[in-house]
Amino acid sequence: MKFAGNLDVATLLLEMEGQLQSGDYEAILKNIDRLYEIVPGHMAIDYYAAMINDRFGNNDKAYEHMAATEFAPGADQDLLTIFQYILWQDQFAREQASAIARGVPTFACVALPKSASAAVSYFLGDFLSAPVARTTYFGRVIERWANVLAKGGAVTHEHTQPTSENLRALVDSGIERIAVQIRDPRQAFFSSLHASKRKARSFAESNQQTNEDLRLLNEEIETLAWEEIPGYVGMVNWIYDWVKVIDGGTEKLTIKLLSYDEFTNNPQAFFQSVLEFFGAEFSPHDLEYRLERLGSGVDSWDNFREGDPDAWRNNLSPGLCAELWERIPKSLRQEFAFQK
Repeated sequence: MKFAGNLDVATLLLEMEGQLQSGDYEAILKNIDRLYEIVPGHMAIDYYAAMINDRFGNNDKAYEHMAATEFAPGADQDLLTIFQYILWQDQFAREQASAIARGVPTFACVALPKSASAAVSYFLGDFLSAPVARTTYFGRVIERWANVLAKGGAVTHEHTQPTSENLRALVDSGIERIAVQIRDPRQAFFSSLHASKRKARSFAESNQQTNEDLRLLNEEIETLAWEEIPGYVGMVNWIYDWVKVIDGGTEKLTIKLLSYDEFTNNPQAFFQSVLEFFGAEFSPHDLEYRLERLGSGVDSWDNFREGDPDAWRNNLSPGLCAELWERIPKSLRQEFAFQK
């Protein structure tokens, strides 16, 4: 039995939407069980159940449901409805098959959060006419997802951690190459806090902000930054762990290290190196044309706002800047020439 035209399913989904708005978690779970009875074994229900459990903080249950699906959208693209997921699923399968037929390989791209990861992955997907998805959920590679993406014809957008379990799962799936994008963790940290506070304040465009708006925003960011030091340390460790894997060498996995600065300083050279690394056939003139459209504002990057690389230094207190510096291992400071 399918979803389309099923009155019982439509009634339940409307009921669940109200329950979601009111936060009635138990009632939603009961209705999800009823959906399983009406349409057994449908991956869209597993996806929706994962989203519900994720929203209410039941991470283990969310992972269990998500692992039952065959694939899912790229990072930051979740929270689809059941019907949206069904449509996305069908579209992904069609686009991947088309890309495979054209010889597009798997572009396994992982990145530090707030390092233009969405801009990079979705530009590649658009340029190659290939869908974007991911292999990880709550930090763990889902083997079914990796197996689908390893077939080729797709780009990943995710923030995978290089645990031994994750690396083994990627290798076992047949993925042989990974591009890892990093950024000065202080820049990424400040960008994350800035985006969070701007969203909370519902700020309009920068030319509509008053000096008082900006002063209050920076005060809030400073306070939040001290509270979120563990999250910053997690960013630093993410970079450190990937560098350790790269330096140690991997027998069946070739890893290319990319940087946010390379992307912003010379997008043409950046994307050409990525395309060549993964062995894709492409026209440099077409790449240049597409990037010129972005540079001129005709087209726009996905989820990317190029700001001041020293914004963290100019807006955070000297004491906080010193704290962030001390959290960066000396080996990373030297390898990436981070400046105090």
